Amino acid sequence: MRGPGSPASFLFRLIIPLTAAFVITILALIATLFGDERAPFPRLLNRYGNVMLIVEFLAIVVVTLMAIMQDQKRIRAGESGADVAAEAAREAGARDSVVAVPVEQQASTANDSRTLTAAESAGSGGEDQSDG
Repeated sequence: MRGPGSPASFLFRLIIPLTAAFVITILALIATLFGDERAPFPRLLNRYGNVMLIVEFLAIVVVTLMAIMQDQKRIRAGESGADVAAEAAREAGARDSVVAVPVEQQASTANDSRTLTAAESAGSGGEDQSDG
């Protein structure tokens, strides 16, 4: 099953240019009403415009149904290996972000090798001054 952010299948992507061609054909048919009817393009649209619209509409419907069926087939077949690995990585990232580190361990790590942040230096600075 596809999760959010995963790429869409080829068939879902194919729906966009098919729909754009359908809309452009409709706009071109509307434009022929305001242009010269003797020009070649308006004559072509007057002759084949309805057939073009029907073919484009049927293509959109067929490709959409094929894309839905393909997506349902993927869902029924289960997740692919890449999806499982991505899900495991997301879960591991969620677990890592929830782990709490004791304050004592944070202070010892801060004193060892990394630069202190403002909050850590304010908290550990008072302890260091009282000790020394």
